[in-house]
Amino acid sequence: MDSYTSEIELSKLQTLYQEELEILYLFLNKHQNIWSQEVLNHFPKSMESYDKKWLVDLDKLTEEQEWRLDCGSLDQDLSSLSLYPLLKGIKKLESIPKWIKAPLKKYPSWAFFKVGEKKEHEIKAIISTFDSLDVELNKLKLLDIGGGQGHLSRILCHYHGASSYSLDANDEFQELGKKRLNKYPTPEGAGQVSFIHHRFGAEDLKSRDKEFELFNEVDYSIGLHTCGPLANSHIKRLSKGKGLLNFGCCYQLLSPGSALYQSAFVAKQLPLKYTKHALTLATRGHSLITLEDYRIKKQVKFYRGALHFLIQSIRGEKEFLTVGSSHPREYFKPFASYALLKEPNLMTNKSDSELNDYYNSHHTQSQLKEIYKANLIRWRFGRLLEKFIILDRALSLVESGHKALVYEFFDQRLSPRNLGILVKKGT
Repeated sequence: MDSYTSEIELSKLQTLYQEELEILYLFLNKHQNIWSQEVLNHFPKSMESYDKKWLVDLDKLTEEQEWRLDCGSLDQDLSSLSLYPLLKGIKKLESIPKWIKAPLKKYPSWAFFKVGEKKEHEIKAIISTFDSLDVELNKLKLLDIGGGQGHLSRILCHYHGASSYSLDANDEFQELGKKRLNKYPTPEGAGQVSFIHHRFGAEDLKSRDKEFELFNEVDYSIGLHTCGPLANSHIKRLSKGKGLLNFGCCYQLLSPGSALYQSAFVAKQLPLKYTKHALTLATRGHSLITLEDYRIKKQVKFYRGALHFLIQSIRGEKEFLTVGSSHPREYFKPFASYALLKEPNLMTNKSDSELNDYYNSHHTQSQLKEIYKANLIRWRFGRLLEKFIILDRALSLVESGHKALVYEFFDQRLSPRNLGILVKKGT
């Protein structure tokens, strides 16, 4: 996608999105059998979707080359792979322009106390975005949707003089946020944070009226990682002349089918056949991890896959079972230790040696390696699936007369789901 600015005409922006979505659609539709089904869940039939040459080539890679491939690298030493043209096509299509930020602000040491590095980065990037738009923060009125403890609202109000409504359905989070407001000194000139207990996106008339009332009162509404359909509700509530910043996540909470699409153009002409597995893939973090983290991730996939096959053989389960996360050290203990930790009741008739022998057997290891190689290919489609959803949402805003721009707003190393939709106030 080419770079663009808020000066672009609405009709040209609509054409740009439609063309980009058409290109994405053709590519994704061609490879639907890869991204639509989870490899482990549909094994061995799922392997029919992968060219055998691709899998043979992946056997030749070193662990470090695998890691770079998983991070989306297209290093020269991968160019000999028969898979390379596919990877190159994905790399080209997943491109999104980065928002050019203003310098990040500095804050007192306690401003982000007990706030994670990822959240801190996102808040600072959002404030930098407003600075780039020449927004006068001390005059800004905001609606923070799904605000949780109100960290974003607090920083904008306390240190920039904005005023904000922080909406959330979780009373406990909001109570923690209120206590936080009183725990540290309130800077001179601070704006007001108002916590409102509300489940955003409910379709009853009272809730919708309340939301439209709030939207009309503020300058900008912000949805920082609005889960599943919450992002769609945020976009639908936007009124003319108001600004918006929306970041989607948890796409697996959306319902597959035509109702998934927000743009009339996409719903009628380009409806991809998303499955729950595809939506989960779109949700997958596209983070740039270290080699050490990659080794842990690979070991986790092997242990979980082996446990899945074992449970399947005992219970006859066909669907992949979520067994939850464990501390990384658990995945480097003998497999028996991991299996007994996750499924102690199911493994009562299995000795440690039987479990370890099962995992280390040639048959099990061969299956796990084939599945992992296929996943190295399948995972590359996650960003494209997410991009299609985001562009569809942006196009729906354009169809409604809003100049909606799509950018990468966050550093991918800290915040993998960094695609956001911006509507500047007044456009």
